[in-house]
Amino acid sequence: MKTILTIAFVLCIGIILNQHTIKSQDENNETPVKYDSLNPPIIEVEPASFEVPRPTGRFISKELKVFNKGGSTLVIQNVTTSCYCGMTTILNSKIDSASEGKIMLYINLDGVHGDNNIMTFTINCNAKNSPKKVTITILPPTEPKYPEN
Repeated sequence: MKTILTIAFVLCIGIILNQHTIKSQDENNETPVKYDSLNPPIIEVEPASFEVPRPTGRFISKELKVFNKGGSTLVIQNVTTSCYCGMTTILNSKIDSASEGKIMLYINLDGVHGDNNIMTFTINCNAKNSPKKVTITILPPTEPKYPEN
């Protein structure tokens, strides 16, 4: 009786592990992206650079539009920043030809001191013109305008 229970237990564990392995493989498989070397993706960003007045809060967030002007699918691998105070969220990592995607740019102003007022975000992708750089210049705070009496 012990032998039968032991065999049944081992079979159950084997089935469970096998199902987990199959599930993990399916979750990790991505559909391959077709890359046409004769008509590769070309990345364009809008805006490529911009200026932002320093807000009274601690954070700046901006939306960046990413366009694929090439013939095959654009794949954004990552976005690096010039300062530890910058972060990004890639909203569309795969952008088809003649389509648009978005990347959110975030800056924690606690890390911006003195003359350190220019942040560079570098988009690394499979485009012909990769990497693509975007700069944000943080201007001094604007003084509030009060009506004259």
